[in-house]
Amino acid sequence: MQIGFIAAFTLLFILIYHPLDLEDMSVTMLQNLGWNRSLIAFTLTATVIIVGLGVTAISRTIMIAYTKKHEISIVGYVIWILAEVIIMASVYTMGSYVNDSSQALEELFRKSLYKTVLVILIPYLISYVVIIWREQARSLNDIRRELENGRESSVPYIQILDERGDLRLSIKRENLLYIEAEDNYVNVCYLAGENIKNVMVRNSLKKIAEQLDSEKIVRCHRSYLVNLDHVKVLRREKDCFYIEMGIDKVPDIPISKTYGETVTNKIMRL
Repeated sequence: MQIGFIAAFTLLFILIYHPLDLEDMSVTMLQNLGWNRSLIAFTLTATVIIVGLGVTAISRTIMIAYTKKHEISIVGYVIWILAEVIIMASVYTMGSYVNDSSQALEELFRKSLYKTVLVILIPYLISYVVIIWREQARSLNDIRRELENGRESSVPYIQILDERGDLRLSIKRENLLYIEAEDNYVNVCYLAGENIKNVMVRNSLKKIAEQLDSEKIVRCHRSYLVNLDHVKVLRREKDCFYIEMGIDKVPDIPISKTYGETVTNKIMRL
């Protein structure tokens, strides 16, 4: 698709602006054939396009084969494009020299290089912008699908809001231990270095659970949310399970029958 766009754009650009002076070339080289100037110019234009397409197609085929085994950096991609331009300019230089051998090859190559860059720079830039836009759109779609499937956000921080929606606490997910309901408040227990800290936030445990919407921070009891990443032991006593985190001053967290099967299944999958 990219090659087709470059070819179409280049053809229109050459026909409208005549940057390659193909009509002048046709006067000295092909006038004796009896063709009119427009037909000769169009034929030469088509030849230039075909040569350019051939170089591009071969180059992109090699690039695809190379990138399957190796990564190519932006600098490497730019160098690759410059190599394509130089090859196209060299082909045009040879054609110009056959038409008019009185000019020095260095001068013909300089002119050919300038005109080649002029012709293909715009479509290459447009193609690059389109590729970048598609990659960004694909990344956004992937993120949207992950959110729709209820997967964890890659952001390592969680935000604890009060009942009015104001931010009260922002901590790394890995530092949160548990959240306990206490009347109209919740007690957020978390690690701060080697210390254990508690912050009281006026909100309900149900709303906090809805805000977090996490696969790792789950409701295990009507009074507790627990971070499953810190579970060290799952202990059963009679008809009740308890979670042990193996951290001093952190109590064992009960698992009620209502949430027992869901929580224990998630812990077993860790």
